[in-house]
Formats: sequence, structure tokens, C-alpha cells
Amino acid sequence: MKLKGNRKLLTVGLAVFCLLATAAVSAAYWTDKIEIKTSVDAMNIGIEYHDNAISLKDNKTTFQPGESREFGFTVDNTGSISVDIKPVITLSADKPMTKNGSVFKIVDSEGKELEGFTAEYFDEGGNVVDGDNNAAFTKVRYMLDNQITLAGSAQKDAVQGEVNESQAFTYYLKLAETTGNEFVNAHATMDVSTYAIQHRFRGSGEERWLEFPAAVH
Repeated sequence: MKLKGNRKLLTVGLAVFCLLATAAVSAAYWTDKIEIKTSVDAMNIGIEYHDNAISLKDNKTTFQPGESREFGFTVDNTGSISVDIKPVITLSADKPMTKNGSVFKIVDSEGKELEGFTAEYFDEGGNVVDGDNNAAFTKVRYMLDNQITLAGSAQKDAVQGEVNESQAFTYYLKLAETTGNEFVNAHATMDVSTYAIQHRFRGSGEERWLEFPAAVH
């Protein structure tokens, strides 16, 4: 009987130990869960345009041949990671243009064609044409050749070229001196978009640039 009694006590003791051990583990687990509970997100790209529009300095919209208007836009990185950007300016007209004739174009402060940009010309059907061959086109697309780095809220390192979170761009919209009478009452629109990709840890394989459009002017 004594042996049986000892077995009973041993069984009760094990049961109590298991209960306490379970309670202790549960308490520790709950405490750990409270301590590590958080929301974890991937760092993000955030591209916006200052005032969300292209700003023409002179509000006049009627051009005479040879006249130009200054315009600008500012690209802001509102995300956490640093990004490389490539602005794209697209100029469209409702009448055919030719590079050496009637044409709206984007130039620098000296009236020269933009340097550091690659221009593509498109006809009414959206086909690429040779702008240097005096072929007619209705749209020209200027893309910046070399990307510009914008710092993110969590990635700012001057050594890595991450300094400013925004970049201002200033250019001129010009109606060429060679424009003829057939272009009277022609209407043009201009819009801006920016391609962006993370600056750090870019792989050597295929890269996916994201396009962020701005308002049309």
C-alpha cells in the first residue's frame, strides 16, 4: 500500500509539474509575442511631382515663331529608399511637325536642342520616324540619358550619391523660327513622367523601371 501511495504522489507531482511548466511556457510565449509584435513592410519607392504639374512661367499660351516659354517641374522622392530617376518629357501636336520646319520643341536656356536627352519621334499612327530625315511627326519624346539619384527618408549617404530628396528641372518650350503658316492655330500638349528604380542593390540582370506620370499641361 505504501508503494502504491508513493506512486500516487509521484503521479500527482508530475501532473503539478506539467501544469506549472505549461503555465510558465505560456506566460513566456505571451510576453515574447507582445515584445516582438510589430508591422514589417518592405522599403518603398515614392515618386511625386512638386505641385503635381508642369509649371509654365509665362501663362501665355499663344506662340509666335521664335518665341519660347520657360517651364519646370520638381521630382520628389517621398519613399524610404534611395532611387535613380530618368525624367521623360513628351510633346504632342495636333498638326504634323518637321524638325526643320513647323515644330514645337524643347530647348535649353540658349535655345539649343536638349543635350543629355535622347529624342524619339512618332507619326500619327504611333510609329517611330527618323526626325533627322525631315519626316513628319506629331509627337516627340525626350528621355534623360543618365539617371539622377534621389535620397530616401531611410537611405541618405553622400558617399553613395544619396544627398537630395528632390530635383528641380527647368527647360524651355519653343516654337521654331522656321514655322510656317500651315501651323497657324496648331495646338500642343506637354506631359512629364519619370522612370524610377532603387539605387542600392541593383542587380546586373533584368531591371524593372517603374513609370510615374505627372499632370498634362
